[in-house]
Amino acid sequence: MEKVILLLCLVGLVFGAYIVDQPDAARGKDDALHSAYPSSNYGLRQYLYVQNHSAGISVPIIEFDTISVIPITAVIDSAKITFVAGGGTGGTSVITVSRLLKSWIEGRGSQSVAIDGEPTWTWQAKPTTWTTAGALGIDDCAAPQDSAVWSVGSSGVSYITNALQTIVSSGVNYGIILRARTYDTWFGIRSSDMVGSEPTFEVWWTEAAPESGAKWRGAYIDGKLQTWRTQ
Repeated sequence: MEKVILLLCLVGLVFGAYIVDQPDAARGKDDALHSAYPSSNYGLRQYLYVQNHSAGISVPIIEFDTISVIPITAVIDSAKITFVAGGGTGGTSVITVSRLLKSWIEGRGSQSVAIDGEPTWTWQAKPTTWTTAGALGIDDCAAPQDSAVWSVGSSGVSYITNALQTIVSSGVNYGIILRARTYDTWFGIRSSDMVGSEPTFEVWWTEAAPESGAKWRGAYIDGKLQTWRTQ
């Protein structure tokens, strides 16, 4: 299931909008990098893991095409991703969000050996490696910009307001990487390949109105959110 709602309004000279999007397997782009399986790709897995554990480190990577509609001049008031929980251990952990600084594609593996071009713990796009394994180096991802506390068994909510602001303002979107900071914890989350339980992306933003009294509309056309001036 996917749903997209775009509400546009003018208040004085402020242009505001809200999007909620739940990309399905066709539109969703998510994968995971797992230190215990450094050559394996997880692009088709229905469950991904945010893990900092003796069994290895796992970091999901996620990119939303929804933000292509947000103007580069927008001020991001709030943004979050909500995941449906899929098990875990260790109680609670701080989960940090960082921007990815390198491009990647969603692979077609399900904990299977990556083919050329797919990402893994070792590979950014096989046979090209990340600067640091797991995309954890300063050339691979930015310093954490957002964080939240997750509890095992609860839906994971990651606020991404600051990371998204930087992505929008820069015009460069390689997505984000999630990392558990408390040792001996892991959290299962359902990916965009799990029908009916896909991650949900929400963002509220404002910007200066293009001109006083202008009217705008929005729609979902050919897989992309579009906005246009009607008056």
